[in-house]
Amino acid sequence: MRQAASAFGALAAAQVERIDALSLQVLERVGVRVDRASIRAILATRGARVEEATQRVHLSEDVLRELLAGAPADVGFGCRGGAATDRRRRPQRRVSAVAGERTVSAGG
Repeated sequence: MRQAASAFGALAAAQVERIDALSLQVLERVGVRVDRASIRAILATRGARVEEATQRVHLSEDVLRELLAGAPADVGFGCRGGAATDRRRRPQRRVSAVAGERTVSAGG
């Protein structure tokens, strides 16, 4: 069984898939608070369900997959002054649904 490296050691593919599935459920059911109204508006136009009263954004798997597909692979983190302090590469990740089953592959 293929394993994915993590800060906590190696995870079996089934464990990675379970974490992925539960994360998607949380993002869709519970959502995430997004403080900036402009970002909520952008996400709403991309298909996210937005609750303005609570500033909560709910992302379905399809919407999240589309957003991730357009996200840059390389992201810079910086301090408040704007100077880059760290760069991280987003792991390659593919999610596909085949006959109701989800297949997740992750790699660096």
